[in-house]
Parts: sequence; structure tokens; C-alpha cells
Amino acid sequence: MKKIIVYLLLAVLFGIMFSLSFAQQDQIRQSQGLEVESLKKRISELESKLQTVENVEKMELAAKLADANANLRNSGIDKFKRELKDTNDEWLREWSLWFLTIIGIFVAILLGVSYVFWYWLKTKADQLIIDEVEKSLNGFKEAVGQVD
Repeated sequence: MKKIIVYLLLAVLFGIMFSLSFAQQDQIRQSQGLEVESLKKRISELESKLQTVENVEKMELAAKLADANANLRNSGIDKFKRELKDTNDEWLREWSLWFLTIIGIFVAILLGVSYVFWYWLKTKADQLIIDEVEKSLNGFKEAVGQVD
């Protein structure tokens, strides 16, 4: 009988320990379930925050891309403006050189013509003076001849 009581006590003790272990496992499972739910909730919050950060970064990158494209377009326009200005300056220099050359040739021709005209007038004037002096000299010679 003592053995039966000891076995009975041992069986009750094992039964209590066995039920306590299941209760403890249920409690662990419940706490793990709550912990998993809180972690899932935290993960979803972090994912939404990460999505927000990604959206902000995407918007910043899109703005930077738009600025870069605008700068690229402006630099292309500035390049074409500079090329156009250089071409116009070169054209203006060439035509100015032609214009000055034509004016120089015209002035040279005018100077040549005026020199020829001046030489012709000088020669004519000298010839007229010589003719008049000869007439006067002939008149003087005649007068001297009459006096003699």
C-alpha cells in the first residue's frame, strides 16, 4: 500500500508537472502570439515610413533630374547663342573688311584723279603764265626795239 500511495503521489506529481508544462507552453504561445502581432504591426509601420521616405527621395531625385534637364537645355541654348554670336561677329568682320577695302580703293582712285587733275591744272596754269609772260616779253621787246 505504501508503494501504491507513493506511485499515486508520483503520478499526481507527474500529472501536475505535465499540466503545468502545457499551461506554461500555452502562456508562452500566447505571449509569442502577442509579440508576433506587435512585431507585425511595427514592421507595417516601418514599411509605411520607408515607403514615405522612398517617395520623398523619389520626388527629390525627380526635382534634381528636372533641374539637370533644364540646365542641359539652357547650356545647349547658351552654346547655340555663343556659336551664333561668333558667326555673326565673323560675318561682320569680313563685311567690314570688304567695305573698308572698297572705301580705300575709292579714296585711292579719287586721290589719283585729283592728283592728275591738279597736275593738269598746274601744267595748264604754268602754260598760261608762260604764254602771258611771253606776250608781255614780246611786247616789251617790241617796245625796246622801238626805243632803240
